[in-house]
Amino acid sequence: MKKKIMILSLCTLGLFALVAFIFNSEVTKDPLALSPVVGKRISTPTGTLISCVLKALKDTVDIPLSYLTEELQIVKLDNRDEALIGGWVRTTVSDNYILVSNKKQT
Repeated sequence: MKKKIMILSLCTLGLFALVAFIFNSEVTKDPLALSPVVGKRISTPTGTLISCVLKALKDTVDIPLSYLTEELQIVKLDNRDEALIGGWVRTTVSDNYILVSNKKQT
């Protein structure tokens, strides 16, 4: 009888430890869940504003790329001297082309 109670208590303890581990690992995977809330929505007669407490912000915020996009495509651009541009840059992206130019180029 003592052996059954001991085995049952060990199984219960193991189950609690497993549930606690799974719950904690899911929370720590989400960087936004651990971040402090620094903004709130305020309703005004003209619409909704987002108010931010600047003192609560840190220097940097880590946001996973998967929060911003579903697909990532890396395009290698030309790095020859005649392809390089400087100063103010204008970028235009379409389905088939990427145009990077400045005001000096026509």
